[in-house]
Amino acid sequence: MLYIPLAFIAGFLTKIADLYSERNRKSLAISLPLGIIYGTAIGIVGLANTKLIPQMGGILLGNTLAFKVDKLEHYLAAITVLAFALYAGSLGATIDASILIAFMISAFADEKLHDYSTKENKRTGGVLGARLVTPITALVFAYFEVSYFISIVSYDCGYLFAEWAAGHQPNKKVYNNSFSNQ
Repeated sequence: MLYIPLAFIAGFLTKIADLYSERNRKSLAISLPLGIIYGTAIGIVGLANTKLIPQMGGILLGNTLAFKVDKLEHYLAAITVLAFALYAGSLGATIDASILIAFMISAFADEKLHDYSTKENKRTGGVLGARLVTPITALVFAYFEVSYFISIVSYDCGYLFAEWAAGHQPNKKVYNNSFSNQ
């Protein structure tokens, strides 16, 4: 159950990295540790509950394919998460390819639907841009492993809390669900 507060912390740190990179800051003294720290937080979630590794890997791949891993902080976090996944594999953790693929597709769909809703079709943005495909996927897979859904909810709560704490009102149209990037 340690993965629950860890997922919250990972979501919080991801949003901090997003806010920093969105402001086009270029300081390596901040970008390097920020990316490594938030990637480490996500990696530790996987070590705390190795059943989450295919979910995290799938979301990372989906976001990468959707070109959402696009700033130094996110590149470093992705590399760090990959290193943790390889380490967990060396300890005997296995990856269920069907779960990895399902979450890869869901994360990719969430990002593309969100992009479409914000750029092309503002009228349906609330529905299409809500990034609900991955939480719904997690809810379906919760039948087999409830931690898939709990981790997404915890991560998203941390992400939204950081947004609130930074003085931003949460965007009701955006429901964050990716372990790697927004």
